[in-house]
Amino acid sequence: RNLSICPGSSSGQDVKILRNLPRFRNARRDLLQLADRENWTRDQIRDRQLTAINRLWRSACTEVPYYRLLANEAKLPPSFDSLEAFSALLPTLDKKLVRGRPDEFLSTNPARGSWHRTGGSTGTPMKVFWEKSAHLESLRAKYRMLQQWNIDFFDRSTFLWGHSGSVAPGFAGFKQRVRRPIEDHLRNRLRLSAYRLGQDDLDDHLDRMIRFRPVSLYGYSSAVTLLARRLMEQSRTVPSLRLVILTAEPADAGMQRLVGDAFGCDAAIEYGSVECGVIAYGFPAGTLRIREAFVNVETTVNQLGTQDLVVTVLNNPTFPLIRYRIGDTTSIPSRFPKTGMAILEDVAGRMNDILISRSGRRVHSLAVKHVLEHYPAIRRFRAHQKADGRLQVVIETKSADAISTSRLSQALTGLLEGYPVGVEFVDQIRGNLAGKHRWVISDMVER
Repeated sequence: RNLSICPGSSSGQDVKILRNLPRFRNARRDLLQLADRENWTRDQIRDRQLTAINRLWRSACTEVPYYRLLANEAKLPPSFDSLEAFSALLPTLDKKLVRGRPDEFLSTNPARGSWHRTGGSTGTPMKVFWEKSAHLESLRAKYRMLQQWNIDFFDRSTFLWGHSGSVAPGFAGFKQRVRRPIEDHLRNRLRLSAYRLGQDDLDDHLDRMIRFRPVSLYGYSSAVTLLARRLMEQSRTVPSLRLVILTAEPADAGMQRLVGDAFGCDAAIEYGSVECGVIAYGFPAGTLRIREAFVNVETTVNQLGTQDLVVTVLNNPTFPLIRYRIGDTTSIPSRFPKTGMAILEDVAGRMNDILISRSGRRVHSLAVKHVLEHYPAIRRFRAHQKADGRLQVVIETKSADAISTSRLSQALTGLLEGYPVGVEFVDQIRGNLAGKHRWVISDMVER
């Protein structure tokens, strides 16, 4: 269902009150700094990154169990003379290691913050800790992206998105279902559910957008593309829209063109992740620029000849990810202009299938992930919809008794409007090339 309870925008008084809160006053101040850094020379950027890396590394070696042990065993230096020395001396960090031992990456002197969960490239939940200040900095990078397109972060926006908290069981889910619409209203935001994407759902989304008159649309790449195609089929327009942001899934140049043509406005990419925050975003000039104030991004050639992305998060020392293999690739190495942030050519990552419900309605893959992520005992999963509609979910866990099979099946059957759901527990999910980048697979849709 649609997750917003507010058909119109928030009142001018609501926005005025929010604008004057310290959080948003500080955000506007920081946006000036972010804008200034975009004009730094390459030497200025490299110097700042090296300083940030050495500060992060010194903290990690003394306060983070994993890095303290690594530094001692590998006899690593307390600091690095250059970015090249940093890359040459420090080994890369595998995602499986962080996923399996998150507590070893938490500082013994943590700053204020909270844990966040995400699903990996094979449907594996992952737990990471974000300092509150670092989380706010990541949000401000998003605000700066809007600002570059002459959009204020309090302008009317539409999110074609999910909300994992709303499908949480018990009181926690109830609280989130009450809280989220209120926050959306105060932020002048219309939230449309990306979980169900049938033609009637898409028509309703378009009706609500046209009435709401948003300036920007932010959503999952595949969901926004479906909405754009429906808009073109009906020869409709959303006249108020000035920018569409494609995120959370890969979006190639063809998808960007289709979305931009359908909505009659610019379409840009935002690239990031739960564990790394905002990594890069689209500039008005058409380039994808790395947010080098917050991340250092390297590329290393893999066996397929493409470039693996290796990310160091610079501003979250409570849970440092240093030379972290995020699991995404790019076609060529990053480009480094003399002035301004590095240019990322493209990003290839996780793209899952859309499921089909009994009535023929499309269901986004993240609807499945958001149901399953509330069970800590689930280490990873793979969901496969057969040609007859039934969904087979294989769950890797050591504690099957901690998972309510009936409640899980009921929730997923509800998403699929009656198609049966089978749940199988295994000690280990076997890897295969077909499922490497897809943890939700459907035999009912064309890929």
